[in-house]
Amino acid sequence: MGEILVVCLTVAFVLATRTRAWAEQSRYYESFEYGVPDTFTATRPDSLSLCPWHYKQGSHSLRWDWRSGEELIIRHGIGDVARTGGFGAKAGFSVWLYMEEPISDALVFEFREGEDVTGFFRFPVGFTGWRQARPHYSEFPHGQPTSQVDNIRIAPHGAAAEGTVFLDFIKYNTLTHG
Repeated sequence: MGEILVVCLTVAFVLATRTRAWAEQSRYYESFEYGVPDTFTATRPDSLSLCPWHYKQGSHSLRWDWRSGEELIIRHGIGDVARTGGFGAKAGFSVWLYMEEPISDALVFEFREGEDVTGFFRFPVGFTGWRQARPHYSEFPHGQPTSQVDNIRIAPHGAAAEGTVFLDFIKYNTLTHG
C-alpha cells in the first residue's frame, strides 16, 4: 500500500508541474492566463502586464503601455500560410484589441523572417471597446507572409506620444471564412 501511495503521489506531482508546459505547447493561441509568455518582449519590459479588467477569452488580457518609437515583438511562427479548410476557410492571423480611450493612431503588425518584413497590416486604434483583426495570409493588405515567419513586430504608426492597448486571444494560424 505504501508503494502505491508513493507512485500515485509521484505521478500527481509530475502531472501538476508539467500540465502548464504541455498546455502552452499544445495551444495555437495566446490567452494570457499563465502570465506574460516568454515569447513576448517589449522595448520596456515593465510596459507589459496582465489585466483582469478587459478580456476576450479566459480571465486576463495583455496590457501594453507603449510610447512613441517602442515595439512589442512576439517570437512565434505562424505555420502553414497556405492551409485551407472546409467550405473555403483559409489560414489567417487573428487578434483582439481593446481600447479604453481612442487614439488617432494605428498599430502596425509586421510579419517577419528574422528582421525582414514579409507582410504587414495597420490596425487603427481610434475606437473604444473590442475590435478584431483577422487578415487571411493569402490576401494580406501589404506583402505576403510566408510559412518561415518567426516573429511578429507590433509598433505604433503615427504621431501619438503614448497609448495603452489590451491584446487577447491571438491566433497565429486560424481557419476563417472571408
